[in-house]
Amino acid sequence: EMNSFVPVKLTKRMILSKFMGVFDLLGKLIPLTSRMKRDMRAMMKVTPSWDDAVTDEHRTTWVKNFLDLEKYKGMKFTRPRMPADAIDTKMRLVVVVDAAKELVVVWAGVGFKRTNGKWSSAYLIGRSLLTALDSTIPRDEMEALVAGSNMMWLLRQILS
Repeated sequence: EMNSFVPVKLTKRMILSKFMGVFDLLGKLIPLTSRMKRDMRAMMKVTPSWDDAVTDEHRTTWVKNFLDLEKYKGMKFTRPRMPADAIDTKMRLVVVVDAAKELVVVWAGVGFKRTNGKWSSAYLIGRSLLTALDSTIPRDEMEALVAGSNMMWLLRQILS
């Protein structure tokens, strides 16, 4: 039971400290960290001081976040590899972007043409960003395209 590990008086400082301890260089935990970013924003709005207890509603939310974070511990990922049945070493780089009400997500993957005519697909890196509070979906979509373009340029430089 996670409630026994989370203090009754859970503060902004404690939550931020735990959240900042998540090291996710490649963005493999985006589903969790994106949710945590949104929850952090909501909690920051209503909790006045760094050392004040968060509301019961926010504490429940963060207990769930911490529990989900514990579930990810020890999870292993494989790095992208060229499949054995690849036709050649020419790699295709794909960057996909999306924006929603509060988030922009950028995903990059690589693939190789295979002997069966299909393409392999492997996750390379991903990022999520909170959108501006006063933003619109079209503006956020444009921000996502810019972020994706920047990621594509950077990955091309690194992989060439």
